[in-house]
Amino acid sequence: MSCLLQSAQYTSDDVAGIELDKYNNELFNEARTETLAAIDKYQADNPGANLINMAKAKGLTDVIGTELETKFQTQD
Repeated sequence: MSCLLQSAQYTSDDVAGIELDKYNNELFNEARTETLAAIDKYQADNPGANLINMAKAKGLTDVIGTELETKFQTQD
């Protein structure tokens, strides 16, 4: 969602206003790349974490949020 809206923070109104024709493979790949980078960063900082538990970890959510904030702050 963040890659589509080009923002780490968005509202339900932002989501409702999405133009679905703007969603494409390039955008999907960008989102996948961002997610994998955040997972790699989390694993580097938490070497004992396994993927199953990481998916439920608030720490991973925090890393993803921070990475998105950084990405979209630099684009403004």
